[in-house]
Amino acid sequence: MSVVKITQIGSKIAFVGQSYSKQNELANLLCKIFFQKGENYLKFSISDPVKTIAKEEYFTDDRLLCLAISSQVRKVKPSHWMDILKKKLETVDESCHIVIDDVCSQYDAVELSTMGFKLVNVNIAWMERFNNLMHSSSSDRSFRNTVKAFHYDTPDTLPDYIWDYKIKSIDEKYNLMYQLSGYNKNEVVAVENDHCV
Repeated sequence: MSVVKITQIGSKIAFVGQSYSKQNELANLLCKIFFQKGENYLKFSISDPVKTIAKEEYFTDDRLLCLAISSQVRKVKPSHWMDILKKKLETVDESCHIVIDDVCSQYDAVELSTMGFKLVNVNIAWMERFNNLMHSSSSDRSFRNTVKAFHYDTPDTLPDYIWDYKIKSIDEKYNLMYQLSGYNKNEVVAVENDHCV
């Protein structure tokens, strides 16, 4: 008699949204839930290599500079940042959950969809996003630099069928987390309040 070991395949989730839609907050919350459940996960940011270049070459993490670097490279090779991410994903075990927190281009969203990622469209209202920006800026200079980049918007023009999930307010996160992880609102709130995780 032979024994067959069944390996659960990890989920692939990518959060897509405009600046200050709280995609990172949602991604972190989902990762905390995976941690609480004792499941393996890895979180990636498409922008990590861009931020590395800005810090190592220009000694700053200025948002406008990062956007300029990213867009200039995309003009030469639209797939460049996605190619780097794909290389990283090659080494990930299939049982591991993969969460991407910062999809910000149509090209990336479509590419991730073809790779089997579930796309979460975080389509937060402009005023809510602007309030998030106001609360996150640590100085006047930081605010001025960030607000200049605020117009840099993401794939709202993609057809509805590409989105696996859509939320229009951060208040919808509990329903989203239930769909993604099976945790109900009380369980999600408990995870949010657990600062040890």
